[in-house]
Amino acid sequence: SDAVARGPASPVSPGTPSPSAETVGEEEVRARYALGAVLGRGSYGVVFGGCDRRHTAAPEVAVKMLRRSNDRRDRKMQAEGRILKQMQHRNVVRLFDVMQTEGELYIVTELMACDLCAYVESHRVPEPFVCDWSRQLLRGVEYLHAHKVIHRDLKPQNLLLSADLSTPRVGTAIAPVHAPPPSTRPPPRPL
Repeated sequence: SDAVARGPASPVSPGTPSPSAETVGEEEVRARYALGAVLGRGSYGVVFGGCDRRHTAAPEVAVKMLRRSNDRRDRKMQAEGRILKQMQHRNVVRLFDVMQTEGELYIVTELMACDLCAYVESHRVPEPFVCDWSRQLLRGVEYLHAHKVIHRDLKPQNLLLSADLSTPRVGTAIAPVHAPPPSTRPPPRPL
């Protein structure tokens, strides 16, 4: 899965949100982020571990490198990035940066220990953990919904765990909810 991550989560935001993906050269990406080992591969690209070179604390990050293939998908990914940069909740993965080169789109998020799927495949999870993680993940989803955002792909591979297993986070794959204008909404049903 391209949602695989490792390492401790970082509360430090390396980047300042920008209105859209910044167009840079590949050398600029590598100047900002030291890319480490491949953490996962997905249908659209590769996820690397790395760190932000611009900060002395050098928080660990996950750098998702996606091949740019068509304008529609690229615009959708950039829109998701703009939205996710604004989301700040302990149970929603932090997005730090969105950059594009001529051939790739880079999405930089906080680095998490692992995804829920990988964890439950190798560990028996006690019921109290399941209940606590479920509550926290639902808080993250509730936060997204309160901000008119839905998660398009809730599955164990997109639910990420902190290194100490105390804080699960909802990963990327979000979309804005566009409500119809008030004049076109159906009237409420009587109780």
